Amino acid sequence: DAFPTTFLDWRLEATSLVTCSDASEEGGGMCYSTGITDIGISKLGISSRALGGGRLSELCLIESFAGISAARRALEVLGVTPGCHVHMETNEPCCRVVRTQYPDAVAAGDVLEMTEHKLRGLVQQYVNVTHVLHITGPPCQDVSGISATGTGVTGKQSSLVMEVLRLRRIVKQVFPDCTRGECLEMVASMSRENQ
Repeated sequence: DAFPTTFLDWRLEATSLVTCSDASEEGGGMCYSTGITDIGISKLGISSRALGGGRLSELCLIESFAGISAARRALEVLGVTPGCHVHMETNEPCCRVVRTQYPDAVAAGDVLEMTEHKLRGLVQQYVNVTHVLHITGPPCQDVSGISATGTGVTGKQSSLVMEVLRLRRIVKQVFPDCTRGECLEMVASMSRENQ
């Protein structure tokens, strides 16, 4: 039996139908959305977001390869609103989501253009920062187990993981006296060689 995703064209336009699966190699659970209820909207945290509750002026969240800002959402679920949020992303639809959902986020653009000087300029007004959380999720297209190209960690997209070390140094230089935490997320289906 052929693996079904080998027959998909990942360049096709996305549909508005939202689906989810259990993403396991053995299971087969699948769901789809039919709409959102009032309870669903409240669970999204929109009302608490509008109130700006739980803001911690001492915390700076830095997201590289940030997408739609899952790290900010995770903090929000925990009831934490960072005093400073730097968002590095080039995908315009993702940036639009972040501008809409987190208008206080500082758009920093392309990871490749981040420098110590640029980051200092973006955060200079946040003088109370004592803790920095750097969350990153470099592109996984080339290292995913379902990648048709097989280019691996040296591929055009996934080779950007090498930027993480440079970004870590920049964060350390800009926030030398702060407590720093880091989290790097990557696709679980990559080969041992790419790991």
